[in-house]
Amino acid sequence: MFSVIICTYNPNPTIFMRVLDALENQDFNNTEWEWIVVDNASTNPVKEMIPSYLSERIQVVEEKKPGLTAARICGIQQAKFDWIVFIDDDNVLSLQYLLNAKHIIESHSTIGAFGGRLLPEYEMEPDPVVVPHLFMLAIRNPTSDCVGLRYDWEVTPFGAGMVVRKELAVQYAALTVSDAMRYGLDRKEGSLMSSGDVDMAHLAVDKGYTIGVFTALSLVHVIPAVRVSTSYLFNMMRYNTLSNHLLFYIRFKRLPSKPNRMRRIKQHLRFWKRGAWFESAMLRARDWGTYEAIKRIKQL
Repeated sequence: MFSVIICTYNPNPTIFMRVLDALENQDFNNTEWEWIVVDNASTNPVKEMIPSYLSERIQVVEEKKPGLTAARICGIQQAKFDWIVFIDDDNVLSLQYLLNAKHIIESHSTIGAFGGRLLPEYEMEPDPVVVPHLFMLAIRNPTSDCVGLRYDWEVTPFGAGMVVRKELAVQYAALTVSDAMRYGLDRKEGSLMSSGDVDMAHLAVDKGYTIGVFTALSLVHVIPAVRVSTSYLFNMMRYNTLSNHLLFYIRFKRLPSKPNRMRRIKQHLRFWKRGAWFESAMLRARDWGTYEAIKRIKQL
């Protein structure tokens, strides 16, 4: 049924154990799923962090090439079941996650990729000034199910907890390894690129499958203090904008438009008058992402 893949790089030991415990205690038959941990060139081998009572249950594979894309492809190549579940090393699944995912598959014959509710658990309460931008941290709490055959954010699952047909994941891997721009759509070392999961989900739409977000699926996303800092979110906005522009160019050959200089000056003035310094900074971050995307596309 499921190949559960955890891609990890230098995980927080305490949080990682919570992730493992949540999987170990799934209300789901162990014979119907396998457990793959991809150690993406961690400083200390992740295999040494896994307790002895799970060592036989978990298949640990090492991917020396840095980056989330490389780790995902490694996991896809190891998977043996028809459906893949991607989770991050800070995602604590609800105990019925796999069971509810099975029910969704059984009741939606045309579904290709789907996700659910991504609920935050903050190490430090965010400053109100950053709250409007926390959606970038893969936080989502829909009140109803959304399913469709369209390229729309409302129905697009995020990478955290995403369930996808293996056949689609294999096709995604084949497309990505032969396309340098596509390969660079996800995180790698100092880069916060973040559109590889959207690319994979939208491949399902390309192939005629529906995608969706379901309230029955729920996980807790543990968020450390550094990720709610203004500096982190500023960089996140830069790379989020960049990766989204590149994704739209890859998929639809849509070129980003340069920001209108006079309009931007007026927007910054309005922010400064209100004392909204962070909103002004985030506008600069979006512009950086746009200009960087234009530069990279021209380099092709």
